[in-house]
Amino acid sequence: MNLVHMGLFHIMGSNVINYFILFLTNIFIVRLLNKTNYGIYSYAYNLYSIVLLFSGLGLLNGLLQYGSEARPEPEKLAYQRFGLLFGLLFDFFLSAFIFLYGNYAKAAIPQASKYIKLFALLPLLDYLYNFCLIVLRANKKNKEYARLLNANTVYNFLCTCAGAYFFGIPGVILGKYLSFTLSALTGFSICKKNARKMITAGRLQPSQKREFIRYSFICCLSACVVSLLYYVDILVVGHFISDAAVVASYKTATLIPTALTFIPNSVMILLYPYFAERNHDYPWIKQHLRELIRCLFCFNAAITVLLILCAPLIIRILWGEEYLDAIAPFRILMISYFVTATFRIPCINILAALRKVKLNLIVGVISAVSNIVLDILFIQIWGVNGVSAATVLVFVIASGIYYPYLKYYLHDKAP
Repeated sequence: MNLVHMGLFHIMGSNVINYFILFLTNIFIVRLLNKTNYGIYSYAYNLYSIVLLFSGLGLLNGLLQYGSEARPEPEKLAYQRFGLLFGLLFDFFLSAFIFLYGNYAKAAIPQASKYIKLFALLPLLDYLYNFCLIVLRANKKNKEYARLLNANTVYNFLCTCAGAYFFGIPGVILGKYLSFTLSALTGFSICKKNARKMITAGRLQPSQKREFIRYSFICCLSACVVSLLYYVDILVVGHFISDAAVVASYKTATLIPTALTFIPNSVMILLYPYFAERNHDYPWIKQHLRELIRCLFCFNAAITVLLILCAPLIIRILWGEEYLDAIAPFRILMISYFVTATFRIPCINILAALRKVKLNLIVGVISAVSNIVLDILFIQIWGVNGVSAATVLVFVIASGIYYPYLKYYLHDKAP
């Protein structure tokens, strides 16, 4: 498999630029907002992000799978049109929920409530932008995918930082609206030929719609419970400690470990359509899984050790002395990065390509429940360090299920 010819440098390069600028964006926002305001914004954005996990009922996941599999182009276009219209309709109800929650629910950090409802219409713009990304991925248009990803990153950097500077927290949210609007317009401009064909495509049969929604919904639930592992920690810290400054420090500790997942994600963004296309060629998948895990293990181990050793210097330079209390959770979360980047992320993607999404859902539910329970137990013993430790333990358990199962399944299919 020649990754260079397949577009690895385009995908990896765009993701490096994307996450680097995103990382700079977070640094500037931390600097432009004081620590308390950053904690309030982080809590509000975290709640919005949890709701966004249900975006489009997971149809974007279904579009990637069905658009990557070997099937006639008119059928792929029909799935795209249905996914676009149904997904936007579902996100309209998500927008209504966000507004009502921000208006009537009582948040653990009360100051965050008025900002939660400001995110209400953002899911619609976010869905349009990500729909264009999925279409480009499924069609293996890696250069165009990279262009759109980079455009969104630049829009986000300029708009949110300018908003934070001039208007504080409301300015950051306004900047997100503007950046996603520009990104959606850019995306449909790049995909205009595909969009014209999609409009004139035939309709799906009811049985095709049901199968498509079923697969997508299972992927959605699986992605939700997996992503909750990232978001529930902030909720637990906010609920049990109720200190915006502590939330800000913990959020800061998560930034680098979370951002670094662009490494395995970039590889899987590139490889997923190929695994989905050859999801019955078990010897091929078995061989490339082995090579993939070996490479990721060596690369991620080196990064993890380096950043754990340099943690005090990194935090002092990037965020300042007032965030030095983030050193311990940062080091612990780097271990969770190594586990998830080496085993969990590749295995989840390959299992989805094999249509083994029920296992992803089962393990995801076990992980989410375990994470909540361990967060509540450990935070009372070790504070925010306990929340970080719970994340590591949950990722180890999940990886200990995913990887052995995938190896056993492939060995059974291709001895």
